[in-house]
Amino acid sequence: MISAYHIYFMKSKRLKRLILLSGFRLFLCLLFIGLASTSSQADQGSIQADRAHLIGESPWQRWKTSDSLSVYYRDYKETGLIEIKAQARLQSSLSGFLLFLQDYPLIPNWLENAKSADLIEQTNDTENLFVTSFYGIWPVSEREMVIRSRYWQNSDLSVELQVEDAAHEVPNPDHVIRIKIEKAHWILTPLAQGKIKIKYIIVADPMGKVPLWIANKVALRSMWNTLNALETQLALSVWQHMPIPGIIEPAR
Repeated sequence: MISAYHIYFMKSKRLKRLILLSGFRLFLCLLFIGLASTSSQADQGSIQADRAHLIGESPWQRWKTSDSLSVYYRDYKETGLIEIKAQARLQSSLSGFLLFLQDYPLIPNWLENAKSADLIEQTNDTENLFVTSFYGIWPVSEREMVIRSRYWQNSDLSVELQVEDAAHEVPNPDHVIRIKIEKAHWILTPLAQGKIKIKYIIVADPMGKVPLWIANKVALRSMWNTLNALETQLALSVWQHMPIPGIIEPAR
């Protein structure tokens, strides 16, 4: 005959087994969720890299960042050149930034190593042709860059500025080595509290007999210094108080 004590003992033992089994199942569930979460976060970078690979581009590599500035780079089409992506969140209006860029005598104050900048032709209100001269930094001799820029505003109020190489449009009687712009594009996105997000993509060939690995290092350092100068000078510019007809600023 089984006593009440034995029945209680058997039920208690079965209950402990169920608790242990339930706890193990819960552990497996939590472990799976944790692994899935970690995998999901890791996969975000993997997805970006895979997408770049599918379209024949290298993934971006971080060069330097701060709270408001960042510079990334990647190889450009097996040319030995690098594509640079510069980003910043700065205090400025859209018009203020565009006018700041077009203040050519001021350009040497913020563009790293620039000696002078001169407007050659204003095609219309949104398109300019100009030349920028650069000091030589050993082992790179003096250079100049002739570009045509054109900007427009999108329906979401973002502003894009397309930059194209225009060396063929301007004579070069002194045979100065000219930097060749392979691609360059600005995107300005308005943010809250009077700020804008700046994204600048550029690929530039220094031309001449310059080792590209040296030129690439100089380009990255110059971009970082340029961003820092923009951060210091842009918000204090007199152009912040001047609108451009046709450019719509977000409501504050």
